[in-house]
Amino acid sequence: MAEEQITLFKNRAEEIALLKKQVNEKDEKNAEDNSEVDVEIKPWDNVNNPNWYILSRDLSLEWFEKYPDMPWDWYGLTGNHNITLEWFEKYPNKHWDWKNLSSNPSITSEWIEKYPNKYWDWKNLSRNPSITLEWLEKYPNKSWDWDFYLTNPNPSITLEYIEKYPNKPWDWGWLSLNPSITPEWIEKYPNKPWSWGCLSTNRSITLEWIEKYPNKPWYWDYLSENPNITLEWIEKYPDKDWDWEVLSNNHSITSEWIEKYPDKPWNAYCSFRKSQF
Repeated sequence: MAEEQITLFKNRAEEIALLKKQVNEKDEKNAEDNSEVDVEIKPWDNVNNPNWYILSRDLSLEWFEKYPDMPWDWYGLTGNHNITLEWFEKYPNKHWDWKNLSSNPSITSEWIEKYPNKYWDWKNLSRNPSITLEWLEKYPNKSWDWDFYLTNPNPSITLEYIEKYPNKPWDWGWLSLNPSITPEWIEKYPNKPWSWGCLSTNRSITLEWIEKYPNKPWYWDYLSENPNITLEWIEKYPDKDWDWEVLSNNHSITSEWIEKYPDKPWNAYCSFRKSQF
């Protein structure tokens, strides 16, 4: 009898162990299945009346490809900065807004070469930050907005461009802000109406410029903000109208400057902080 009970208990224990194993395997499988079927939270979930224009303009294009049947706004999509020509060519027959697309900084000249007869907005293209003079030269008969293109501080403009089109309506004030500017520009066109106020704020200005044109109407308070400034500038022009409050905040300033000019109206807090380092 005792042996039968032992056998029964043993069989029962094995049965329970087997049952536990099956339950555990099932739980593990369910857990794996659940992890694979993770619920994806979409940007428009739990939003009353989602703005499809903003979603179309700002979201990654992966969302569009994953959910092509959503009510995407094609005007918004044409302003999406993630657009590439390759992606565009996947959907050539969609309701693209060519005027809005013309303003998209992702546009390159390759787009125009590939689709020259589309309804490009040439004025918007003129305002596009990706535009270069090569575009204008390649399509000279298009209705470019030369005034806008030439009157903005476009870093793609070089001295070569000015030499090539000397009679265009250049805005010399904006050119004075151009980060590409060098003294050579002024030497070549000394009688143009350069803005010395704008030049004073231009971060490309160096001591070489000031030494070359010492009698020009520099704005010394603007020059005080120049991150290129060194102690040599002040030593060379100690009596100029430097803005000592602004100089106090200039990252180039060290305690050496403050020690050298202790009587200047430095910003006390900034001076103290500089002296700690």
